[in-house]
Amino acid sequence: MSNSVKKACGILGVAALLWSGLTPLTAAAENSNTVVLDHGHVDAFNVSAEGDTLKLNLKEDVTGHSVYRDPETVTLRIKPEAYTEITKGLKGIESIGYLLPLTQDLNLLWPGWDTLEVQGSGFNAIDINFTEVNGPGRVFLITKQGFSGAAPLLKGNQYEVKSGAVREQAFPAHTHAYWLFEKAGDYNFTVQATGYKNGKLFKSNVAKYHWNVQKSVKDTRPADEVVAPAPQPAPKPVVPAPAPAPKPAPKPVTPDPKPAPQPVNPAPKPVVPAPAPAPKPVVPAPAPAPAPAPKPVNPAPQPAPAPVPAPKPAPKPVTPAPTQPAPAPVQPAPKPAPSTEAPIAVPTVEGTVEQPSPEGTAPAAPTPAQPQNPGQPKNPLDSGKAPEAHQPSQPAPAQPGGAAPAPSAPKTQTKCFPKSVAMPPQLQAAVKDDRRSPAVMRTPQSVPFLLGPASATKTTQAVGRIAPGKQVWMIGSTQQENVPWVGANTMDPSLLAETTGPVTWQLVGFSGPGNMEVFTSGNFGQIIGKSWFSASPGHPTGILTLDRNVHVHPNWVFDAPGTYRLAIKQTATAKDGRKLSATANLTFLVGSGRGVTSGHFDLGSVVQGGTQTQWVTAEGKPCPIGGITPQGKVIDQNGQAVDHLGSTKGLGQTPTQLAATGTSDTILPMLVFAAGIMVLGAGLVATRRTA
Repeated sequence: MSNSVKKACGILGVAALLWSGLTPLTAAAENSNTVVLDHGHVDAFNVSAEGDTLKLNLKEDVTGHSVYRDPETVTLRIKPEAYTEITKGLKGIESIGYLLPLTQDLNLLWPGWDTLEVQGSGFNAIDINFTEVNGPGRVFLITKQGFSGAAPLLKGNQYEVKSGAVREQAFPAHTHAYWLFEKAGDYNFTVQATGYKNGKLFKSNVAKYHWNVQKSVKDTRPADEVVAPAPQPAPKPVVPAPAPAPKPAPKPVTPDPKPAPQPVNPAPKPVVPAPAPAPKPVVPAPAPAPAPAPKPVNPAPQPAPAPVPAPKPAPKPVTPAPTQPAPAPVQPAPKPAPSTEAPIAVPTVEGTVEQPSPEGTAPAAPTPAQPQNPGQPKNPLDSGKAPEAHQPSQPAPAQPGGAAPAPSAPKTQTKCFPKSVAMPPQLQAAVKDDRRSPAVMRTPQSVPFLLGPASATKTTQAVGRIAPGKQVWMIGSTQQENVPWVGANTMDPSLLAETTGPVTWQLVGFSGPGNMEVFTSGNFGQIIGKSWFSASPGHPTGILTLDRNVHVHPNWVFDAPGTYRLAIKQTATAKDGRKLSATANLTFLVGSGRGVTSGHFDLGSVVQGGTQTQWVTAEGKPCPIGGITPQGKVIDQNGQAVDHLGSTKGLGQTPTQLAATGTSDTILPMLVFAAGIMVLGAGLVATRRTA
């Protein structure tokens, strides 16, 4: 082989190594960190799917945003402050110990589980199997349901997390619960996720978890003492199982020819859950005859805002999170159906929800919530688009009188020209929609929430303005199937990067046919932990402060069917000291209507800023609606250049979604490969010259 050929082969080998070596280096970095987590949001059992492969790992928001880790590299630490005796009187528990709360406490670890990342992969129900559990005491998993007390979460209505216990997650969800560790010390879990796809059982990797419970000075029990449950039956003695059948008379102890007895906690048999039935295709119910268009309340239109295109989102901060898979492309959202006051047959994920009001008539349209402050910039994300093709919905405008009239082009079309403008950071209200993975950020008014029969319950005691024994519709603090689960979130990377301190939320507008109460759950025996908002028609009250980087799911309770509109003002402090505000306009359709019936959602805010393009006239004035760009596009009501008024083409994104930011996962490998090719080319040139 000639020297020139050898040189060329060597250069090719270097390029190949540069390309192929990227993935191993990334994987090695992911497993290089060993951390102790003793506070903050942690999805200890995070299940995802790629093709037919289930993956179980740990995801945390303590050291960064959505940082994925191998569970074996993490110690989950429970501080002494978690010690409590309030669980001693709980039926089925009757023990004291170290309790991690259902609602986040910033000082304590907040572990949960998340199966949302299996959505769209063919998997639905996922079992989290605790194949082996050991430690100095027992471990319990507890939740609260509605206005009831403690409730179990494990298969067979069991509380104790022991070897062989199973958490059956019937649908993709993100869940938190109470964890009670009976004694201080070290606990070890061996866990595996399983799920069915097309009738076939698949298993994840086996993951090992280490928990360290630090002893409190208040815990005066001896190290070897375990609080016995009372008045439960006596604890089972440690005897071999299965026990031989009883015999008429005792016999001398002789070797038993039968197989050796199994240990108390034998390794469980492989979990084989019943195959989940494939979801039925969505068949929308026929639409009813159109009702006459209702007259708007307070028909005076708002002055048209200055056309300002959507500012670019602030860049996300760099975190130690390993590279995540590239987000799936987001499909444009369809246009909503025209608004109507009559009960509407609702095609949803689960089917149709159609219920008349108790009086036999459709609930009247309430007075809309108060609008945003006139001086506040218009949210460039607002569009009135429905969130999903299979969940048509009608946006709930916050302006008095209902939806603003459709803009019309001026008779004389104005020529418009692009102008780059530096924009200061602005706060934008947003709803994080976790019905797909990765999640999609939407404008609040584009996601009306429908509370159907699955949300109906009765109060067991007075809840703020709502009397005991009252029929209510409720979004609870834990996720429930066929009920949209709406939480609060201050964890967006742009918010954390561009602001400092907590975020203030204030209910500034409310309309509806009844009362509303929003509150976090109290501990056992206490329904209300902290009241957020309390409102009756025309009387909104409530202001609270949410800390940075928190995720909370309060209870939302409504006591009459109909349409409720809320305006929630969020205020944050920019790093330069300026106050940033944005108002979220939410709609809840109670009893019947057309909206989103299930899924995990978080209301929050993002910060957008940087350089943006504005369209101006030759005189430098803002371009009017209907103006024409040099490329022949039309300026719409949001100041965006589109193909024609009413079109979303040309925006570069679905208007109800935030623009994606960050670098594609494929860019770095492509750059390295290109560098390798350049080296190869230089080597070949040098070879020709020396040949």
